[in-house]
Amino acid sequence: MRFLIDECLTPGLVSVANNRGFEAYHVVYRGWAGLTDSRLLRHLLDEELILVTNNRDDFLDLVSGVELHPGLVVILENVRRADQIALFDSGLDVLSKMASLVNKVVEIGGDGTVAVFEMPEID
Repeated sequence: MRFLIDECLTPGLVSVANNRGFEAYHVVYRGWAGLTDSRLLRHLLDEELILVTNNRDDFLDLVSGVELHPGLVVILENVRRADQIALFDSGLDVLSKMASLVNKVVEIGGDGTVAVFEMPEID
């Protein structure tokens, strides 16, 4: 799995993913800070990157409009950096057991609970 950490989250999440054996980048260090969400989605699709964000509503709307996307991870709570790191690390426990996040949305709650659902929904 390859992750792109959104600019609304700490760059420290890159190290968390890398230390767990995943490839990860931060939007700022890719030179994509300030891009519109739709332009960022284009990069995600082109490079098959799973976005990690707390911008839930905007990105749910965007991924619901594409037939195939690499996945979306949402840290639901707007929390401090240390808490973002702890939540993402606990979410990676679940993600590491999954074969793929294609067309999946993973939501990590403030209490560390992880919910996974299909987006767009399969009829």
